[in-house]
Amino acid sequence: MEYEADLKKDNIQVIGTLDTLSVNTISNFVARKLSSKFTYLNLNYNDLFAIMSHTPMYIAKMPDGMSEASYFYKNSSLYFKEGTDFNKLQDLAVHEFIHHLQERKNRKNQLTRLGLASFTDFKIYGMAFNEAAVQLMTSRALDAKFDTVKYYGITLNTISPNYYPLICNLVHQMAYIAGEKLLFSSTLNCTDNFKNKFIDLCGKSNFYKIQKNLDLISIAEEKLINLNNKLESKDMSINASQIIGKLISHNKDRITSLFISTQNLIISSYFNRQYKVLKSTAEVEYFRKKLYNYKGLLGTVEGYNFYNNFYIDMMAKLDGKFEDISNVVESLFLVPVKESKLVRAMNKIKILSNNTKDRIIDIIKGRN
Repeated sequence: MEYEADLKKDNIQVIGTLDTLSVNTISNFVARKLSSKFTYLNLNYNDLFAIMSHTPMYIAKMPDGMSEASYFYKNSSLYFKEGTDFNKLQDLAVHEFIHHLQERKNRKNQLTRLGLASFTDFKIYGMAFNEAAVQLMTSRALDAKFDTVKYYGITLNTISPNYYPLICNLVHQMAYIAGEKLLFSSTLNCTDNFKNKFIDLCGKSNFYKIQKNLDLISIAEEKLINLNNKLESKDMSINASQIIGKLISHNKDRITSLFISTQNLIISSYFNRQYKVLKSTAEVEYFRKKLYNYKGLLGTVEGYNFYNNFYIDMMAKLDGKFEDISNVVESLFLVPVKESKLVRAMNKIKILSNNTKDRIIDIIKGRN
């Protein structure tokens, strides 16, 4: 089979082709979910069904810890883990089909873009960023509810508790700032619109730092899966298991540290930057509300106080900003308007006219 060696590198062993009825049932489910949920993206049910029903789908053996579904871009095919419940398989297909829709290749069949991720000859940029955005989009399509979970000591609220919960939470924070609709549009259509909007709001260097940290979190989580699989080996010595145990602990701590530092960077880069450009009391009130509501997005660990301290300091600054803007507006109404030469002349004529009128009345009454 073509690409069999490449599939083995990803620990995918093909068993057989998915039957036509299953393919059509999955295609109907996915097309209906995407077209009905993202009407602003102009997704047509018939077009989506036609594309998906002609996408090769296979059943395969996959290792534990790996997702039960995988999209393989080299042959534009979907692979589902053997034994996966069909209803769950349909849900997983939404995520993988979005990958199919966002795929961009050159004439050599080389992947150049996958949504928010860019591929060069030497490096891939934004892979975790794209993966989280696709999963958020999938969760919206499936009408998933937000849930509170705890991973690596981090308690967070996420719409994707079982798949990429940490990076999904962080990208959701980014979407709160720059817009979820813009995020999904850029994800599906492979544009930099969301990226550029976020850079405009938070700064270029901050965006690339956040994007890099998302990749680092994803890499550390993959290492954890591999380490846990090794730890389950029956032939491992006590000494080897202790070493792996330390590596697992190290990776967990690294993930926690990366998550918190990335979250803090998103908060500080946005609100500090936008505070400087507030020009009206209405903007101050909107800013105040946006900062307050941010608390519902946070991932927290024991002893975490960055947001609370930032909130208190910023609210104090906002009070001063609000007062300064109010004073400026008030002073505009108190400053006397300078009369023009024409206005002054008209006023003099009016005064003279009134004096003349009074003089005539006095003469008539014999007061002269």
